[in-house]
Amino acid sequence: MDVLSDVLQVIRLSGSIQFCHQFSAPWSVKTPPPDKLAMILNVEAQRIASLHIVAEGEGWVEIEGSQKKQPFNQWDIILIPSSTVHILADRPNRLPASILDILNTSPQPIQGLPGVKYGGRGQLTQLVCGFLVCEELLFTPFLNALPPLM
Repeated sequence: MDVLSDVLQVIRLSGSIQFCHQFSAPWSVKTPPPDKLAMILNVEAQRIASLHIVAEGEGWVEIEGSQKKQPFNQWDIILIPSSTVHILADRPNRLPASILDILNTSPQPIQGLPGVKYGGRGQLTQLVCGFLVCEELLFTPFLNALPPLM
């Protein structure tokens, strides 16, 4: 068995898929900080890993404060191990809107998973978003060993 499998057996992650968002270009959204994310998701966790599955389309992801932007495409999985504030956009350097503001003003949730339709009338990007949590003492060393964006 490999080291990652051993670690995952001990850590016992839990979590869920929470949102299914449809973004149409031009769009750019910024996630909340981990403490606000925990409150919104109603989980008692200091460390949360954010997960985004690109069901359709393409775009860019950037960790707030980093100059490095990473492209993503359909079927990519984006993992932010420490749930650091990050920006998702159809192209780099767009001024992001807060996803919290968008969620509060969205007129109609997408059928199935809650979510929003946001942006212009351009190319569609659909993201299925969720999170992973674990006990703080076990999760922290594992998260600290991972890069901030995977």
